[in-house]
Amino acid sequence: MPYLYTEAHKAVDGLPMIRAMFLEEENAYTLGTATQYQYMYGDNFLVAPIYQDTNADDQGNDIRNNIYLPSTADTWIDYFTGEQYRGGQVINNFDAPLWKLPLFVKNGSIIPMYENHNNPSAISKTNTEGLDKSRRIVEFYPYQDSSYDAIEDDGISMTQNSDGTVDYGSNVKTHYTSSVKGTTATLTANKSEGGYQGYDANRHSTFVVNVSEKPSKVTAINGSTDINAKEVTSYEAFEKAAKNNEAVWFYDESPNLNKYAKDDEGFKDTAIITTPKLYVSFTKTNVNEQAQTLVIEGFKNDADLGEETLNKDLSTPANLTAAEETKTPTSITLTWDEVEDATSYDVEADGIIYNIGNNTTFTHEDLPYHSTHTYRVRSRNIKGYSEWSKEYESISLEDPWKDTPTPENITWEGDIYGSHTPDLAFDNFFQSGDGGFHSDGNSIGQALTVDYGKGYQLDKVEYYPRDDASNGTVTKMDVYTSLDGKNWSDAKSFTWERSADMKEIPLKLQLVILNLFLENLLETSSLQVK
Repeated sequence: MPYLYTEAHKAVDGLPMIRAMFLEEENAYTLGTATQYQYMYGDNFLVAPIYQDTNADDQGNDIRNNIYLPSTADTWIDYFTGEQYRGGQVINNFDAPLWKLPLFVKNGSIIPMYENHNNPSAISKTNTEGLDKSRRIVEFYPYQDSSYDAIEDDGISMTQNSDGTVDYGSNVKTHYTSSVKGTTATLTANKSEGGYQGYDANRHSTFVVNVSEKPSKVTAINGSTDINAKEVTSYEAFEKAAKNNEAVWFYDESPNLNKYAKDDEGFKDTAIITTPKLYVSFTKTNVNEQAQTLVIEGFKNDADLGEETLNKDLSTPANLTAAEETKTPTSITLTWDEVEDATSYDVEADGIIYNIGNNTTFTHEDLPYHSTHTYRVRSRNIKGYSEWSKEYESISLEDPWKDTPTPENITWEGDIYGSHTPDLAFDNFFQSGDGGFHSDGNSIGQALTVDYGKGYQLDKVEYYPRDDASNGTVTKMDVYTSLDGKNWSDAKSFTWERSADMKEIPLKLQLVILNLFLENLLETSSLQVK
C-alpha cells in the first residue's frame, strides 16, 4: 500500500498511476496500438493482463505474447518467478497460468510495503485484520544506484481551498536509496521527515532483498550502531524473531510466495517459487531520528542472461519463410530451421526485436490488410547471439471485406438485448462472446431483412457465429431474395451442426434485398455477403 499511496500522491500533480506505455518510453511502437493491452503501474511496475485466449488449456492456463519491455530499464523482473529479461524488446510465449497476472518490476526498484491486511483502518482488538503501520517492509531489487521517495499521511485529510487547490494535510517523507559497488550493496532508509496526527515514528523495519546467491556478510545498522543481526534457518523463525523485535536475517533460497491462500482452498497447494530473497529484521527505532542501513557483502543479483555480444560459433537460422496458407489479412506466421546449441531466438519485425524463447515459429499479429513487412531472425545462447539472417519480406492477405457490399437498411422483426442492434452483424468485426448482434430470448422464427439498395451479382453469404458457439448460434436458416422487396424467391433452407465454424450459403443471383428467416436464434454474429 505505501507504494500505491505514494504513486497516487504523485499523480495529483504528475503522471497518472496507470500510464500508457508511451508515457514511459515514447517511440513509434508505443505511440501505435501495439502496447494497448499493457500499462505502467506507477514508476516501477509493468502490467500486461491476459486479454485473449492465445493458447489456453481447459483449465485456463495460457501464454501471453507481445509484451513490450521498454529500454528505460536494463532488465525487467517477473515479479512472481524472479526471472529476468532484457529491456528494449518484445517477449512472446510468456507463461501465464490461471493464477498469474503478468507483472514485471524494474531492476533497481525500491518498493515500500506494510504487512498484509484486509482494510486500511488501524489494527485493533475489534479490527484484527486492519493496517499495522508500526512495521514497515521495504523490498529492494538492488542494481547500480537508485532511490525512491515514499509519502505517508493519515489517509483521510483533504481540504478544498478557495483558489481551487487541494490540501491533503501533513505527511511523512522517507528517502530510500540502493547502491551496488562491485560485490557490496548498501541499502538505506534515510531519516523520515515530517509528521501528522496519530503518527508514531517508532517503527520496526524489515528489508527484503532480491539476490541470486547467499551473501558472505550481512550488517544491519540503526543510525551508526551495528545491531548485530543474527542468522536464523527458516522463514518461520525469522518472522517469530522479527515480531519479538529481534535483529535477525534469513536467506531463503526458494521462497514460496503463496502465503495467503486459506486452508480450505485448493490453490493452497500451488507453490509459487521465486528466486532467492534475503530477509533482514531491524530492531525498532525512531525513524525520524535514525536512518537504517543494510550492508550486504558478497552481493549478487545476476540472472546470467548470457553475453550480449556476437557469437561467431553460433549458426544463423536458415530458411526463414512465411507459408501462404498460414497467412491472414492481419497476421503473418514465420518459421525457420532449428539451430544446434541455440537456447532462444530473436525475431526483428519491422525494426522491433521480439524474444520468443526456444521456438522456431513466430506470428506477427494486428497488421493492416495487405501490408508489407520485413523480418530477420537470429539465434542465441549463453555465449551471445548469431549473425542476423538475410532480410525477408512478406505481405499479409488482402482485405477480406473488399468484395462485400454495405447494406443500406437492416430490419429485425424481433426484440434486441440491450444495445446489441442487428447492424453489428454487418460491421466487419467477428463476434467474441456477447459482443455483437444479440436478440432477446423470444426471437426464434423472426426475420432479418437486409436491403442493399442496388442489384448485385452475389456469390454467397458467409455466416460467422460467435466464437464460443454459445447461446444464439444459428442452426437453421431460411433464405429468401428479392429485387424489389415485394416479390420474393422461394425459400432455401440450410441446417447446420452447432459450432463456431463459418457457414456458407451459396447464392449466384442478383438481389436488392436479402431476407434471412432465422430459426433457433437468440443472437448472431457476422454475416458477410459477397
